[in-house]
This record gives sequence, C-alpha cells and structure tokens, in this order.
Amino acid sequence: MDQPTRIKLALLSQRARQEPHFVFTSLAHRLNVGFLRECYRSLGKEKAGGMDGRSWQEYGEQRDANLTDLVERLKAKRYQPLPAQRVYLPKNEHETRPLGLPTLTSYCTFYDRLWEC
Repeated sequence: MDQPTRIKLALLSQRARQEPHFVFTSLAHRLNVGFLRECYRSLGKEKAGGMDGRSWQEYGEQRDANLTDLVERLKAKRYQPLPAQRVYLPKNEHETRPLGLPTLTSYCTFYDRLWEC
C-alpha cells in the first residue's frame, strides 16, 4: 500500500478515537486496488472459501480484475456480500457450535481487516 493511503487511514483512525461520536458517511473513496491487494495478501493462503467456494489461490488467478471490480462496486455502493457459509464444529460429544465462513471477497472488505492493513 502506498504511503499516502497509509497516512490518510492512520489520520482517520486517530480522528475516530478522538471523536467517538463523529459519523463517517463513507470511506469508499479511500479504497483502491493497491490497498485491497495488500489486504488480500495479508489474509494468507489458508483461508477457507465461503459460499462461493473460491480459495485464496483461485481468487488470486484473476486478483487484479477481481479487486478492480470490487473497488468499483464499493465506490458505487453496489457491493452486496454473499451470506457466510454456516458450518458446525463439534464442541464435545453432544454439542456443536456454529461457525460462519465468509467469502474471500468479504474478508477483503471487513473494516477491522482494512484498518489492520
């Protein structure tokens, strides 16, 4: 990610901490392909596919095209994430716990992940 984007995001993060009641209407104009590429790289290859079944490697085969499309949809406010795939993990012999597996695209757009990048 380029330095100006990193600096702008740090300033936004600082303002959010200093003014907790301030409402950000949209941060989509701060997103670009380079920024989301860094988020994609930080995800790691072990991420399981969600409802769309696409793995990290499959998404990466057309990464720039996928991310360009994602940026356009985010900026136009047309991005609709797919529902998370629900799986149940055994808790003990008699119980299970639910786990939601979002799609790789959803992982790239999670706001907590965006601020980590």
